[in-house]
Order: sequence, then structure tokens, then C-alpha cells
Amino acid sequence: MCITFVLAGLLVCHPIRARHVYYLHSSRAGLREKKHEKGEIAIWRKRVNKEYCSERESRATMCDSTNPDDAWYKKMEVCVTPYPATNGPDAVAGGELKPFLDRLNSVPPRIANGSVPGVFVDSFHDDNKLWKKHLNAYKRVNKIIDTGRYRNIMDMNARLGSFVAAIESPKLWVMNVMPTIAERDTLGVIYERGLIGIYHDWYEGLSTYPRTYDLTMFISGWELAL
Repeated sequence: MCITFVLAGLLVCHPIRARHVYYLHSSRAGLREKKHEKGEIAIWRKRVNKEYCSERESRATMCDSTNPDDAWYKKMEVCVTPYPATNGPDAVAGGELKPFLDRLNSVPPRIANGSVPGVFVDSFHDDNKLWKKHLNAYKRVNKIIDTGRYRNIMDMNARLGSFVAAIESPKLWVMNVMPTIAERDTLGVIYERGLIGIYHDWYEGLSTYPRTYDLTMFISGWELAL
């Protein structure tokens, strides 16, 4: 999976002040390639697999954990998560992603290769169909849900992100929240669908102001928040 990293601000103009920041550490080690820089904005892209940076990999400090998703309440380290294994020199580590919007409803690589326990290709398609059915029911009660009246929506228990995929509207954006104590960690699936999301423990306060969101929703699993 190719990941693009964007940094904006003074760290771009003054890299010496940011020599301990991860993006510099990984780019100097050859694990990220700078694609563009203008003013205070710089864009790096992660290389497609280990083969593209094997010559310089010895310069990078590799993380002990091989699970990049295990990040909640973990001490930050200046290290790089090892690339997933690939079958060839040109294969994309983690699986190749389709362009957006196609990948919104395509099977994410994590599900296709069985990396998410209990979630399969058929259950992914079933979840998409179910949320389209739910959304049609919501529209009968709330006719303005996808008209642009609600610009910022929060899904408090996003699971596979199928609610957002069902809306598929350029008039709004949805913050997908993956509860840290949920049965399955599917935030990576949400990212692979081209969506945004965060981890959060609903026993704690959210870091953003509640009025940031015009509408919040939570379906099933109230034990995650109560």
C-alpha cells in the first residue's frame, strides 16, 4: 500500500529543528520519497515495498512491534515499522489500492488477504448492502441527511466505514471513530477505503469540541461508550 505523507508548517522550512521527527528519519533512511515541496508544504510518499529501499534500510531503526495499528497509549519511538512481505520486487507491500472513488466500495487488501479476524469478502459486501438499506431508512426520517445541511458527521462506532460509503456525498465528510475496546480493530480497513478515522476510548473525553460536528451517530455496542 502506497502511503502519502503531507507536512505543512515551519518544520518544512527549518528541518534542522525537526531532526528527531519521524518524517525526516524515514526520508533520510530512504524509506520515503519526497514528491513535492513548495513554501511550507512538503509531500512524501512511502516506497512500495522493502526492495525499493533495501540498500538504505540499515540506516533506519526498525520498530520491535510488527503491528503498526497497535498505537493507542503507546510510547512514541523514532523507528520504522517493517514492510509486509511481498511476492515480487514490484509488488505493493500490504496490497495495491484502487484509485478513489473506486476503492470506496472495493474489497480492502486487509480483508482480501484475511488480516482482519472474522471479516471476510462476503461479510464486507453484506455490510455495504446493509448500510445502504439503513441509509434509505434514515432518509425517510431525516430527508436532509445528504443534502449538504450536515457538513461534519461523526460515526462513533464506524466498524468497516460502510455508513460513509453508503452516503458517498461530496457535500459532507465523516469522522469514523474506532473504539479502542471494540472486538475488532478495523481502522486500517477504513483508511484503505480512502476514508479518515481515529481511535478513541469513549470512557474519555474527545479532543475536539462537540459542536465541531453537525450530527453524530452510534449504532449498536453501547457498552463501548457507557
